Amino acid sequence: MINIQIDATQLRDARHVLQTLGDRARPLLAKSLNRALRGVRTDASRESRTVYNVKAKQVRSSFVLQQAGKTNLTASARSRGQPISLRHFGARPRTPEARTPKRGVSVKVMGSRKTIPGSFMARMPGGGIGVFRRKQGAGRLPIRRLTGPSVPQMLDHEEGQPKLESGAWQRFEKTLDHEIDHCLRKKGLR
Repeated sequence: MINIQIDATQLRDARHVLQTLGDRARPLLAKSLNRALRGVRTDASRESRTVYNVKAKQVRSSFVLQQAGKTNLTASARSRGQPISLRHFGARPRTPEARTPKRGVSVKVMGSRKTIPGSFMARMPGGGIGVFRRKQGAGRLPIRRLTGPSVPQMLDHEEGQPKLESGAWQRFEKTLDHEIDHCLRKKGLR
């Protein structure tokens, strides 16, 4: 699980300007926090897609955002999820109706395309389509669904989380500066 939190109480530099704004400061902080939070999800999508062959939708859907409000100036983004089926990593053939090559299904998880010997595409009775492989042995059953990494696993490397946190802080500071400037112009102080 990846967890990134941004807390507005950690701001020391903007305290003087925020005191000048009074009651209007809290909505500005909440808006800036929420913008940074949405940016974390975007940055995570971009970061994971530079290494892995995964669609942005798969990454975005794994995030749960807890947005800041006027009374609670804390925002967090959590990524949770199960391992993603190899079907979503560009499996060929794409459908179970297509004839499976003798050598197996090929997928591109990261880097180059790889063929998984003995694998095949199948539609299960529940309607799910996936890449499967029979267990080694004489019988046809059991078969096992093959999966790749989960989104938190994709983002859980040395540069992943610190890169997301620094991007969130940069976006937060930029948005807060913009919001403060806009509010001060509106009040006629700039």
